[in-house]
Formats: sequence, structure tokens, C-alpha cells
Amino acid sequence: MDTQQRKFIYRCKQCRQQLFKKEDIEHEAQTQKDKCTSIYISEEVEWIKNRVAEEWDHNLLCPKCKNKVGEIKLDGLQCRCGEWIIPGIQMSLGKVDKLIDLSSK
Repeated sequence: MDTQQRKFIYRCKQCRQQLFKKEDIEHEAQTQKDKCTSIYISEEVEWIKNRVAEEWDHNLLCPKCKNKVGEIKLDGLQCRCGEWIIPGIQMSLGKVDKLIDLSSK
């Protein structure tokens, strides 16, 4: 199975809680030149839906350990590659681990 077909999950680096899957990603840099330090995910991820309903424009905390893993901004966030993502639900790649989803064979 090549890299394009593999399914990935993303977990909190601190407590290993699963946060989202590759399918939930709305935007990530596609070229080496535009190497981003964040990825932007859909507001349809269940634990994020709950946060969005509470308030916008705040830090995004892991639902288990409360470590900061990103941020949410209603009016959007601009990626390092220049693209605006609205609404902006940003996950810091330094705060999450990308793992192959072994349950999706």
C-alpha cells in the first residue's frame, strides 16, 4: 500500500488521545516550498463541534489532557503558504503525532 492510500490518525503528543483522522484535514501545504507547521481541520470532528458551539476565537485544547494543540478563529486563519482558511481550525504539527491507522486495513 503506497503513502497516498494509507490512512493516518493524529494523536495528542502528551497523552496519546486520538484527535482527528487524515480525512478530517481541510488544508495542508502540498509542496516542499510551502512547508507548513500547522494543518487545518474540519469543524465536523465531534469533539471540535462541541468547542465551536461554546465559543470561537480561543485555544484548542486536547479533550483528555487539556494540552494546547491548536486554535480556532471564526474569521479565519492564514496558512504560512498564504491561503486563508475560514473558519480557521488550526492544529500545530508540533503538538500532534501522525500515525498509520492500523485498524483500517
